[in-house]
Amino acid sequence: MALRIIPVSRRNGNYKKVCGTMTEAFPETERMPMWILGLLAKRKFIKFSAVLDDEDFCGVLYTVENKEYVFILYLAVSKEARSRGYGSQILKLIKKTANEKEIVLHVEYPDATAANASQRLRRMRFYEANGIVDTGYFFSEGNEKYAVLSNDGSDIDIESYKNLLRYVSFGLYTPKIGR
Repeated sequence: MALRIIPVSRRNGNYKKVCGTMTEAFPETERMPMWILGLLAKRKFIKFSAVLDDEDFCGVLYTVENKEYVFILYLAVSKEARSRGYGSQILKLIKKTANEKEIVLHVEYPDATAANASQRLRRMRFYEANGIVDTGYFFSEGNEKYAVLSNDGSDIDIESYKNLLRYVSFGLYTPKIGR
């Protein structure tokens, strides 16, 4: 496995695969339109990437960074490449390139009554197995609640983290984060 990350572009031949993976991996309510993701990725600290194993497309990665954090907005392995260790390898690659920065992300909050309860639990177990654990904070948007995970698991600087999330929206969005 020789993973590499390249910017998403309509010209590099992976754009349709990126779109397909995003559509099948994330519900519509959690997906930003592709044109907005592309536009935001023109900013200095935002990266919208296709993940390749040699020349074979295997996933999508969308990150936002500041001095303290690498926030993973989207990480998805293509349907054809799942269950072959790519998710874990992508996380290792992120950890390697993050240097001293803490890696943070949101996942749907575990809820035994949710229609996708088993998927939520599998996702939490996947991240825990890869050293990314629950911080005890949650992020809420509309009626949905998300657990805030990090590779450190300790207290995160909530104001710095909120600023990072505001950066994505040009300051137009104030996240609701609690404990």
